[in-house]
Amino acid sequence: MNLKSLNLAAGPIFSSLMACGFLVPHQAFAVECGDRILTPTFLTEELHCPLTVDSPYALTIVGPSGYLRMLGEGKITCDNSLGAGIAGVLVEGLSSFVAGGEVDSCPTGIILEGVGSHSILNTKISNSTSDGVEVISDFNFISGSEIIGSGPGSSSTGVAITEGGEYTTISSNFIDDNGIDGIAVRGQNTLVTLNEIVNSGVNGLLINAENTTVTNNFISFNLDDGIDIETGFNTMSGNVIRENGEDGIDVDNVVTGNLINNNYVIDSVELGIAIETNAVGNTIKDNTAQGSGMFDLIDVTENAFCTNQLNTWENNTADTSSPDCLKGL
Repeated sequence: MNLKSLNLAAGPIFSSLMACGFLVPHQAFAVECGDRILTPTFLTEELHCPLTVDSPYALTIVGPSGYLRMLGEGKITCDNSLGAGIAGVLVEGLSSFVAGGEVDSCPTGIILEGVGSHSILNTKISNSTSDGVEVISDFNFISGSEIIGSGPGSSSTGVAITEGGEYTTISSNFIDDNGIDGIAVRGQNTLVTLNEIVNSGVNGLLINAENTTVTNNFISFNLDDGIDIETGFNTMSGNVIRENGEDGIDVDNVVTGNLINNNYVIDSVELGIAIETNAVGNTIKDNTAQGSGMFDLIDVTENAFCTNQLNTWENNTADTSSPDCLKGL
């Protein structure tokens, strides 16, 4: 056994957990690699799991009765030398969670599947070769976690929200060193707030789903764009976006209906806030964009006299713009 049951007779530990509401009858069962967790379970040691065709997940957690808390030295480390693994932890069913500890060196760190309403809380997910977290189900919550990728040249995305994953909240996480995007949103109605997203190999944040709200994040030092917006009807507000390798905020071709307001975009290598070809009906107001290598503001749809007005520009602070009149609107 690589996992030990907690001794429920240990007064201080038991009392503390009871006070926090973490214990119910019949919990703290020991598990081994490849097990399905159907009851509340605690991991207090490192669990080394070879991933195989027959056992492609280190652990599978099934809610609502099953969940996993990693305490002390609790950690899951994957061995995917056979190339048959899928993930460190698969979460199925309804309303389960993974809390604390670390999931390390797995193809995908944690997959949220099933009905949904799952949570990942205060967990470190490191060195995933694919996604740190993949969200397939709805109404999930990821908070207080460190999601550290495999570095430049890898195919890792920190958090990948698929088309099947809607109403996800990603809050107060540190997301660093992923080979592709820090966060990639392809499921609608996602909230991304209060995260630090840095050192991604492509974009800090890729948005390819409507009704995404991105507020009060720090997005910096990503190789391409801080935020790349590929779809319409999203809101970017109150973010600090600095020193990204291409653009701070880029609204792609033929994208409409986005609100970009009250962001602080500085020292982008190329463009600060960019509205690309045939992108219309977007509102850009009350932003500060300065220190860009080319232009702080650019709207490809606008004419030299700013009379086209296919997008709404209002009260932005910038040193340079294309056309030049844009910064005065």
